[in-house]
Amino acid sequence: MATTEERMQILNMVAEGQISAGDGAKLLAALEPEKKDVRVVAQAPSAPKWFRVRITDLESGKNKVNVNLPMSLV
Repeated sequence: MATTEERMQILNMVAEGQISAGDGAKLLAALEPEKKDVRVVAQAPSAPKWFRVRITDLESGKNKVNVNLPMSLV
């Protein structure tokens, strides 16, 4: 990884007109290490562990039944 001093030296050279901005960008890019191709693999969703039963009174909106059953029992 490029040190801050190296980057500042390149930026100062651009500011003083010793090198063009394009050349400075190339130099800064050359200081950066190559980035590895990192891929994130999404895991498949696991099987549901609970079976939820919820019964609500439509008039009052209150819960009448709220039961969670393990899938191993269903």
